[in-house]
Amino acid sequence: MKVRLVSLLILLFAASIQAAPLRVGFVYVGSANDGGWSQKHDEGRLYLEKVFGREIETGYAENVVEGEQDLEIMRSFAGHGFDIVFSTSFGFMDDVVEIAAHYPETVFMHCSGYKTSENLGTYFGRICEPGYLTGLIAGGRSGGRR
Repeated sequence: MKVRLVSLLILLFAASIQAAPLRVGFVYVGSANDGGWSQKHDEGRLYLEKVFGREIETGYAENVVEGEQDLEIMRSFAGHGFDIVFSTSFGFMDDVVEIAAHYPETVFMHCSGYKTSENLGTYFGRICEPGYLTGLIAGGRSGGRR
């Protein structure tokens, strides 16, 4: 995962010294203002625009249904010259694997999945610390009963 993240950062840096902007697409399972998962991804997209300015161009599709619709959206992003496509739902995993195989020049990043390839990586936040704390709370609430 670290190698893929470093590769992504190198790609972003390389784009900053190119004339053409780096094109980054996001595929959201929910609304961009859903107050949760998709919104946080969209805030990341907006942050990229803020930091990189004219060196980056982003696009997104929201409320995308798993299956034929997510395949169509990812195919469209890749076919229209997007350099990186973020597939933000676990349910998109098999479809992003399929699309990545057909578009080797596009980098695909899939959130929360486990399948990778030459141009497909995964990402997810570290959750071991909250999991540990949740276990402590659950143990404390059990009152030591068995």
